[in-house]
Amino acid sequence: MVRRRAAAAAERAERRREIGELLAALHSLSDIRKNRCGFSKSSCRPGMREEFLRLQEHAFQADGFMDTALRRRVWPVLLGLPRGGASASVHWRDWRREAVDAKEWHPDSRQVVLDVQRSLFTWDVHENLQPAVRERMRTDLFDMVLAVLSRHGCRLKYCQGFHEVCSLFLHLFGPDTGFRVAERFSLFFVSDVLGAPFGQSVSVLLRLMSLLLERVEPEVSGLLSGSGADCNFAVPWIVTFWCHNITTASKVARVFDCILVSHPLFPVFLSAAAVRRQRGPLLALLEEVQKGTPRCDPADLFGDVHRILLGINWDSEPLEELLSSARHMMENEFPPDALLRLARRRRPPAPGTDAYGMPRPTPSTDPLPFAPALHFPHVWMRGSGASSVEVVPDCHGRNEACVGRCLAWRKRQQQGAQEAGSAEGGGTRTQRATDKGGNLEGETDHGEEGRRRRSVSVLVPPIYRSPPAWNTETKGSGFSKRSILAASLRLSFFGSLLAGVIAFTAAGCFWTRLDETERSSWLRFVCRACTESLQTWTDLVSKLVI
Repeated sequence: MVRRRAAAAAERAERRREIGELLAALHSLSDIRKNRCGFSKSSCRPGMREEFLRLQEHAFQADGFMDTALRRRVWPVLLGLPRGGASASVHWRDWRREAVDAKEWHPDSRQVVLDVQRSLFTWDVHENLQPAVRERMRTDLFDMVLAVLSRHGCRLKYCQGFHEVCSLFLHLFGPDTGFRVAERFSLFFVSDVLGAPFGQSVSVLLRLMSLLLERVEPEVSGLLSGSGADCNFAVPWIVTFWCHNITTASKVARVFDCILVSHPLFPVFLSAAAVRRQRGPLLALLEEVQKGTPRCDPADLFGDVHRILLGINWDSEPLEELLSSARHMMENEFPPDALLRLARRRRPPAPGTDAYGMPRPTPSTDPLPFAPALHFPHVWMRGSGASSVEVVPDCHGRNEACVGRCLAWRKRQQQGAQEAGSAEGGGTRTQRATDKGGNLEGETDHGEEGRRRRSVSVLVPPIYRSPPAWNTETKGSGFSKRSILAASLRLSFFGSLLAGVIAFTAAGCFWTRLDETERSSWLRFVCRACTESLQTWTDLVSKLVI
């Protein structure tokens, strides 16, 4: 027993040393700087860098990156964050102020407050928290979530469960670095979930999971489709990355070890691996239905399937086996690229009509243009270029308020880069690369705007390279709730005014011909109509103000 423990400790120490060497090699190869604003075009070559592949091997070994101290070193590198902590750039220190400002105007602020107030009770590390500590952590969590959403308000919207993902980063990194990690994760790993409505994002992932099960577990897939359960049971798994289903913080971090080094569709494969592990109970249920067992009614098949799959106890499941099974499925049975090609070829049949006899829209099967699955490996994982870049948003001029925030952000970044460059005595890489005419090396002068857009184009996340999927803040892209209420208020006012004019005109023409009873009835009708119109205006105004 003693020798076995000593051998295990020696193996962990050797793995820790190898991981440290890989991180040092990545830092030296990419020449990571605190305020790096660009990288060479050679970094866009396809294929992952060897160091990241070796980190992937370590992540899928037993215990992954082992402990919190090592994860604090590895995860920022896997996310492409610069070294230097939360002070890497001046604008990173403004996230608290942005969160305070967003409390007043952000439409998701109220929902974030409600979700955060119910949080920090899930994991084992939250059991013995003092009330004051819990409230302080909730304040930090609320600021983190709202700062990410407000900073990218024209592209990202809140999705319930995102606060639980941010709580993991808060637990491991603290508020400042945790915000940077949460922002990078939201832009490059969950941009499809936060960047589009459910029907265009999560439903596509569920459709991919259904196609995957159809290939690797056809019998189970037939049972799911026959019962009508589909893959809706996997929504909390995919959206929260098991932060809502696992009650041990170290196991949640273990799942993230594999998520950060794998293809963005890894959660879909891990969900399929969990369903495969329940193959025995599911097929036994199907056999009972086929035999006509009295206690197994085919009409209750939907509930029975959901009971089995939603009843999975992730704390007691062999997590290492599930992770290995998901990786084997992803690399050997049905790779993600093949799954995406199959989704493009296979269009689901029209889902029929709704309760009013109108045809339902066919669900989308193609990922959004900015979906992380279409942009892997990430820019910092490719070739031999920079493995760490700062993210600068570009709103394509679609929303004035958002453009103003983006320009202010870019200005703060440039000021931070200039301050850092003057302090180091050599300026930034972009400054050193400029010639006497002020152009970048290899760049022709087509104006300041053209130089600015070309210099930051490679820094922009995929979600900023496509038109926004949310239509509430773009010009000519639909009606918001506030605009509909305002239009209803104007229509009601002018309609009531026209009705009043007609009523009083008619009363003036026929007043002398009416007797006392008819006049009283007419006056009561006019008063009642005016009262109802006034009540309608009051309700619309109150909704519009709220």
